[in-house]
Amino acid sequence: MVSDLCWFVAAPPPECGEFLTSEYPAVRDVEANLAALARCGCDSLGDFRLPLSAWWRDYYDPLAANVAAFRARHRGDEAAEALAAQTAREIAMFRKYSDCYGYVFFVMQARAD
Repeated sequence: MVSDLCWFVAAPPPECGEFLTSEYPAVRDVEANLAALARCGCDSLGDFRLPLSAWWRDYYDPLAANVAAFRARHRGDEAAEALAAQTAREIAMFRKYSDCYGYVFFVMQARAD
């Protein structure tokens, strides 16, 4: 089993596409990942998306709280402020475009050739 960030749409909105490919240039759609697994000698047993609730409850909600605390601790530090702004942008992009991308888990089995 592996997971990867995947496109869920063939043509994401430009703002989303530019953001995600700048952060993770290797992002591809589910079909491209399935084809890569097949080329590696694996048969797909299934795949599923990480639910939105997990993104928010387990990642973005705690991250947003940490960004606010981080900003307070590092006020005036340009590098820290840039990091906080980038993290806040990531959260905002996912809020706006979570229907366009997310993590997919791939369950596979090696072929017994």
